[in-house]
Amino acid sequence: MKIIGYMEGTDPAFLTEMVVKGHGTMPLGNGADSHGKFVKLLTNRDGVSLFVTYLHKITGIPTYDVDYKDLLYPCKSMGIPAIIVAPRSCHEKARELLKDIQGKLYLVDPQDLLKEACSIIETCEDFA
Repeated sequence: MKIIGYMEGTDPAFLTEMVVKGHGTMPLGNGADSHGKFVKLLTNRDGVSLFVTYLHKITGIPTYDVDYKDLLYPCKSMGIPAIIVAPRSCHEKARELLKDIQGKLYLVDPQDLLKEACSIIETCEDFA
């Protein structure tokens, strides 16, 4: 079983589809939204195989001490693929914004989330 770590706002229909496909879900937060476990505190013991968030959940907090590099660091350090959900029309600007991020980072249009997540999750390790 793979565990999908997700931030608030992730489509409930997507999460339900993942559950009926046999995967677990784990709510994660950016430290400012009080939603789930603070993503910076993720460890291998949490068993997250894929991280899903909307772009604004990791970049839209200009007065907060934690930035997108900090929020994505656990993914980079543990090799967890991260899906950043943004409309296709915003992908070019999103790539520019996230250009200094290394790791398995995927920009995905909301309409393609389920298809892309299923494709990516097939290549993910089970950490649990």
